[in-house]
Amino acid sequence: MRAERNTDTFQIVGFDEGGKKIGPDGVHRLVCNIKGGRKIAIWGKDSMDNINAVWNAGLPCTVECDTIPPEEWGTQYGHTHWVWEKDNFAHVDVDAVAPALGLSPDGLNRVDGLRS
Repeated sequence: MRAERNTDTFQIVGFDEGGKKIGPDGVHRLVCNIKGGRKIAIWGKDSMDNINAVWNAGLPCTVECDTIPPEEWGTQYGHTHWVWEKDNFAHVDVDAVAPALGLSPDGLNRVDGLRS
């Protein structure tokens, strides 16, 4: 059975499990702490675009992406969401979305979790 994909927006506030890693099977991963105490694992083998987008954005950063629930072994590490390299993924420009959230871009800062 294939897991259902959901689209959501996440505020990434830190890296976990040692930052960018590569497994023995050649699959790269970046595990991130997201606001609210959850973890999102971003995976890549042929493309590192999603991983590099987060790594290079600085923290905190906001992303909108498709996710699936992790496999059971991933939940043992606290993963709550997985993103694969081919999933829709976008780094969100906080200055662009702030007005839609009813906020002034100048008023955002690290404490809000919306501005790096």
